[in-house]
Amino acid sequence: MSNAVCETGRAITAFAAYCALGSSRSLVKLAETYGKSTAYVRQLERWSSKSKWVERATAYDQEQAETKLSQQETARQDMDERHATIAVEQQEQAVNQIKALIEAKSFGSLASVQLLKFATDLERLARGLPTERVEQNVNATGVVAVYLPQKQLIEGLPRGGDSSVSSNDS
Repeated sequence: MSNAVCETGRAITAFAAYCALGSSRSLVKLAETYGKSTAYVRQLERWSSKSKWVERATAYDQEQAETKLSQQETARQDMDERHATIAVEQQEQAVNQIKALIEAKSFGSLASVQLLKFATDLERLARGLPTERVEQNVNATGVVAVYLPQKQLIEGLPRGGDSSVSSNDS
């Protein structure tokens, strides 16, 4: 047995308009967009209750949010690939410049070396890898708490994390 509810064309159109109102939607606001009175709100309430508009609008909002996240991820991946391609091209250019300087016995230009470093760092970042590794050794007694950031920074903490040491000897 199906749980589907048969809606009229007017109810379907009203539901689409309800969804389009976004997160601050309400039946009163929907009636206002149509220039209707509070009596029309009662009709909207009947349609909404019968066809589960609130649940369906929540599902619609979730779908829209997932679509947006997917589009953002695709754009980020495209950007990473573009950056990696640029980095590889610049690495080749830097290597060619360095070779030419070596052959000319005028390897005094720091710019080519810096370009190579920049291009390799850019490629590593575009491929999701770190440009450097940092090691920290702590020699302490008591409790050691270390903050290891994920992808997002937490407001109030320094970039790169925070580490703190507390000792029972104080």
